[in-house]
Amino acid sequence: MILDEKVNQVLVSYKNPIHSALFYIKPAENEKGVSSPEDEANAEAVEENLFDEMEGGFREFLRNATSCLEWGHAVFEEVYYYDGYWKIKKLGFRDQHTIEKWSMETGEPGIMQRIQYPDTNEENVYNIPMKKLLVFTMNRVGKNPEGVSLLRPIYRQWKIKDLTWKYQVRILEKFSGGILQVWTPKNASKEAISEIEDII
Repeated sequence: MILDEKVNQVLVSYKNPIHSALFYIKPAENEKGVSSPEDEANAEAVEENLFDEMEGGFREFLRNATSCLEWGHAVFEEVYYYDGYWKIKKLGFRDQHTIEKWSMETGEPGIMQRIQYPDTNEENVYNIPMKKLLVFTMNRVGKNPEGVSLLRPIYRQWKIKDLTWKYQVRILEKFSGGILQVWTPKNASKEAISEIEDII
């Protein structure tokens, strides 16, 4: 569905302003709206961590995060490391195709992720607790983190359009080549006519 030209234009119109925006960390301020040198230093450290040091980069994170528009959700695993203070090592994207359940095998809150490797015909199952996850949800209903896709309201209309296109293409493939006519000599044998019919 997202490969449809019109559908893609809708998604791009939502995503481009986010992807092209300028992001920065605003230092904490006191009641007078003034930031202390310590607050400014902390803001600079967070900016450096998010925009320069984080694996994969902040822009790649944004691209994956905005996939919640078409899927209804986007899930990341938070990975930290300690370097004098705690920093974000990466926000590991957990592809929507790989999320099998919104709970671990133990039944606790989290996700069960199943990854298949076609080259080796192997698969691994990972259980990630909810406390380690960063979840973006579109149109959340109740406590369901799966959300509702931005495209859900137009799915019926798109499906009708898609089926109509497919039927039209099949008709064109079948009938646009014209009707083949063959004339045989009056003295042609039955064997020759039969061979021509088989070729046609």
